[in-house]
Amino acid sequence: MKTMRKITSICAGVALMASLVFTSCQKGEVGPKGDTGATGATGATGATGATGATGATGQSGPQAKTFNFSLTFNAGDTYKSYGGITGFTTDDVVLVFNEYEVLGGTSYWAQLPVIYSNFVNIISQFSETDGFLYINTLKSDGTTGSPWTSTNTFKFKAVLISSSQIKENPNVNLNNYLEVKKAFNLKD
Repeated sequence: MKTMRKITSICAGVALMASLVFTSCQKGEVGPKGDTGATGATGATGATGATGATGATGQSGPQAKTFNFSLTFNAGDTYKSYGGITGFTTDDVVLVFNEYEVLGGTSYWAQLPVIYSNFVNIISQFSETDGFLYINTLKSDGTTGSPWTSTNTFKFKAVLISSSQIKENPNVNLNNYLEVKKAFNLKD
């Protein structure tokens, strides 16, 4: 019996201690936040990684240039020439545009050949030998002689484009100056 009492006393003591432990460990209040600690020292720099592979060579930019010029045809003239086209090779293409009309301050450009007012054809020829661009004017009805009876001045744009750039841009309408300008990043 004494042993039973001892066991009961021990069990009661353990139960009391467990009760105290569980009561003091309940969730509830959180104490105040402590001060922020000092920043630690910077760590050592790691080893440099291996150099990456060299990237592929990018596509070269458009190789095109615009030459702006005006030509004045006097009565009796049938052609004029322009010698300012530079930097061409025999593989380059020269497109020639004429300021066909100006409406509301906007210029409209037509690629040569062009027919003006049903009486004059304007065509161009480029000489790869000396770089001269010849602008020829002919009567539309096929008769000989100059189509001009008075002085007329026209604005032109000669666009020099490498043939490789034309191959790389096969969907560009080369008859439309605005498309050509955009595709080849031309500066007026």
